[in-house]
Order: sequence, then structure tokens, then C-alpha cells
Amino acid sequence: MMIRNQNCKLAAAAAVLLPLAAPVRADSGWGLLNMTPGVTDISRKIYDLHMEVFWICVAIAVVVFGWMIWSLIAFRKSKGAVADTTLVHNTRVEIIWTTIPVFILIAVAVPATRTLVDIEDTSVVSFNSTVLKNHVVHDIVPGSSVIARGAWWVRAWSVGLRNTEK
Repeated sequence: MMIRNQNCKLAAAAAVLLPLAAPVRADSGWGLLNMTPGVTDISRKIYDLHMEVFWICVAIAVVVFGWMIWSLIAFRKSKGAVADTTLVHNTRVEIIWTTIPVFILIAVAVPATRTLVDIEDTSVVSFNSTVLKNHVVHDIVPGSSVIARGAWWVRAWSVGLRNTEK
């Protein structure tokens, strides 16, 4: 009992002195775990989509773990809960836990599809000057074209953009 009291006093003293050591802090790198917002419109849309899906996942986790913890506490054996061995199938519950994920998938698929369509849409390519982190990409002369060609193993590709702005 004496050792326990001594450990409690030691732990309390450490808790009091811990904030004094707080200024000695190293950067942990937690800020580098997320995507960074992009420079272009489409990269910002991708980042926004990423964050939207992330917060949907957080909400799902909060609901599921909250329900699970509540069930563990409310139906624990020490409270006198007895498992129902006759419950084999409940159609209403099966329909609910099938339709909720379908609605979640639709809620995620609609903005994801819009972003994918925007990524593939080249009709809104602008050749105006753009400032990218202190580097200026100059205008392309009206009526000119840009063709990028490349090869990777046996596959070759070519992308052409034409400036039709006058």
C-alpha cells in the first residue's frame, strides 16, 4: 500500500512538471500526412473531394464505434443481459443495413464523378498566363499548337492542344 501511495505522488509530481517541458517540442510531421491543397483549380477540387470523403469516413466511424461502445455497455453480462438464441433473421434490419451503405456510396460517387469528368474535360484549357510559385508560364501565341509526345516501353502517346483564342 505504501508503494502505491508513493507511485501516486510521483505520478502527480510528473504531471505537474510535464507542462514545463512543453517548450522543448520537435516537429512530429503530422501535418505532412494529409494531401496538400493544389495550385490549379482541378487539384483544389481533388483536395476538396479528398477532404469530403475523409469527413464522411470520420462520421461513419463515430457512429459505428459509438453504437458499438453503447452496445457493449448496455448489454454487458454483469448487467444481466442474456443473448437471444432464437434471433436468426430480421428483414427490416437487413434492408436498413443494406440501403444505408448504398446511399453513402451514392453520396460519395456523385462528387467523385463530377471531379473525374472535370479532370478529363480539356475544353476549358486556358492558355493565359498563370503564376505557379513564382514561375510564370507565358501565353501561347494565338493560332499555335502545343504537342507533347512520349513513349513508355512499347506504348507511345501524343497530346495536342490548340489555342483557338484570338
